[in-house]
Amino acid sequence: MSEDSLYGALHAGARGTPVRPVPRGVQGLGRDEAARGTRRTAVALAAALAFCAPAGATPLLFLSTQLTPVPEATVMRQVILKDFGHAVDFEPVDRSVLLSRARDLGADAGPPAVLGSLEVDLQELHQAGALASVDDIMDQISPRRFLPRFDGRNLFETNRAYFVPWMQATYLMAASTQALRYLPRGASLDRLTYDELRDWAVAMYRATGKGMLGFPMGPRGLMHRFLEGYLYPSFTGSMWNSFDGPEAAALWQYLGGLCRYVAPSSLVRNRMDEALLDGEVWVAWDHSARLLDAFRKQPGEFVAFPAPVGPRGRGFIVVLAGLGVTRGPASAAAADLIEYLTRPTTQAATMESAGFLPVVQMGTGMGLSVGSRALVQAALEQLVSGEGIISSVPPLSGDAARRFDLVYLNAFSRIVLQNQAAGPVLTEQKALLRDLLSTALPVREQTRGH
Repeated sequence: MSEDSLYGALHAGARGTPVRPVPRGVQGLGRDEAARGTRRTAVALAAALAFCAPAGATPLLFLSTQLTPVPEATVMRQVILKDFGHAVDFEPVDRSVLLSRARDLGADAGPPAVLGSLEVDLQELHQAGALASVDDIMDQISPRRFLPRFDGRNLFETNRAYFVPWMQATYLMAASTQALRYLPRGASLDRLTYDELRDWAVAMYRATGKGMLGFPMGPRGLMHRFLEGYLYPSFTGSMWNSFDGPEAAALWQYLGGLCRYVAPSSLVRNRMDEALLDGEVWVAWDHSARLLDAFRKQPGEFVAFPAPVGPRGRGFIVVLAGLGVTRGPASAAAADLIEYLTRPTTQAATMESAGFLPVVQMGTGMGLSVGSRALVQAALEQLVSGEGIISSVPPLSGDAARRFDLVYLNAFSRIVLQNQAAGPVLTEQKALLRDLLSTALPVREQTRGH
């Protein structure tokens, strides 16, 4: 089923009237649905917007698959990098361009470039011999306290470091303070279970006469990530290994019941900060950057907390971006840039201006607003929870990545919204999923949980 027909079916199955899909938009770190046209425009503008170097100086080349949309790239150049002491040529690029150019740069004897990308990309470049060790840089920034699980040493199963954590993204829960009075007796936000979430939604429905729970189900929403990295691991222990088993059947039965108490407007909502601010929903799940506006504008009115816990544990996604250096002569400017980007104050500026979470521990006075601190704290609680099941979206090409998401969205549309029997749908979608995963690079799917 194509994307257009999927969203037509999704909305028709729920409301009887199809909603015309909107072109998928820019969604940032790990949000691989970013519009390619916007990325091409960002690349074309890179030279014009790059920092001007002093006469005779060569700007440090910084290739990045992150912060690629024009607004985010502009923030990078004009806000995040403005206090850095060297000239930087920040070039946003697609993954394929970064991999190709990094290999070429690593084979040359010229000045090295700094690379900013996801863990899997830098691992591929390390395996190709295109990266220089960053051991000296890690020693230089050793006083910096990276968050648990985010130490770049030994990440690629080698005794040398080739990856310095840069920034992260995840998905969290948020609630209006108005909702807290309806929290089930004995429930706590940091240990909320999926059953308690359902009971909470029921209590709000009974009090207001309408669904007050929200998910971003619109054409540019990220509902597929909730299905892939949150519900499936929480109920089955894995994003895909038990896609059509008995535990998956229980998952879909649960979700069908939960959706009775979801705000109908979720079907057209792409982000939940707007719905929270409008009072349309009181409790919501979304990408941390898509909740930030609510916490910026009304920090005292909302609370952030980790994803719920299911029968197998607390499933969640963490997308980690890092920094590497191409092979070449030692570069003081490259080391200085990595040191600068991992400073707590720069990490705070990145969070405040671009919405991406820090990877270092943040003390008071580092520049985080009250609302940002709430999201950072919730993300940390989620990250260190003992029952956590951290999943990674498999690295697939653009079309294959979209088809991977459609497997889960098709199942949601047909089982939950169109009330089709789960068994045949899951069997059919599992075959598609198996074919897609056969083309993916190996991915570490951590399955701790209970």
